[in-house]
Amino acid sequence: MEHQDNNDMDLDELLAKATEVLKQQQAAMISLKSITEEKPSPLETVKLDPGVKSEELYIEDTNKYGAVRLQADRTVILKEEASGSKLSEKRKVQIGPEAINVQSAPETLPPALDWDKKKKKIMEKETAGPKWFDMPAPDMTEEIKRDLHILKSRAVIDPKRHYKKGTMKALPKFFQIGTIVQGPTEFFSSRLTRKERRDNIVDELLADNQAKSYYKRKFLEIQEQKNNFTRKGFKRRKDRK
Repeated sequence: MEHQDNNDMDLDELLAKATEVLKQQQAAMISLKSITEEKPSPLETVKLDPGVKSEELYIEDTNKYGAVRLQADRTVILKEEASGSKLSEKRKVQIGPEAINVQSAPETLPPALDWDKKKKKIMEKETAGPKWFDMPAPDMTEEIKRDLHILKSRAVIDPKRHYKKGTMKALPKFFQIGTIVQGPTEFFSSRLTRKERRDNIVDELLADNQAKSYYKRKFLEIQEQKNNFTRKGFKRRKDRK
């Protein structure tokens, strides 16, 4: 009987300890929850006070896309006589001790939009048009003509490069000449030294000995083919007689 009482006391003590531990865990969970609720979320941004209210501004937001307009009741229109006969309008905005002058947009059109039909036709002949940023026609010199002829026949210059045949028979009227600047990765592979550089394409081709030997060989082959063709034709005509 006495042994059974001791077992009951041990069970009561264990149950009391378990309930106490459970209460401590619940209290810790409640305190942790209160701390997390008081801590601000990292997604919330800090709002700064600029010192100016939106009602005091001389502009107002008109829609959700951020477009603004000038409030007429907070501005004063000042008409000033310009250098010409027209009057230029300015809006003076008063905000506290400071005053801001807002210049109205000019009513005159840009020169390209103010041309008449005759002027537009003349400018279309002198420039490539507004789609090409009014690129002017350069002065056609003999040197530029030679370079353009070489570019048109570039398919026969290098035997290892193949180009599409050009459809333009006449020389172009509007073009620009630039200089290719290689990047730092091609400093030794594609860059020409100062000694190798020339003023135009013809001088560069003539300065290349390997290219000159190739052109000379091809020229002799073409001349030989032409001579053989004329000899065969002359022989046929002679045999017919």
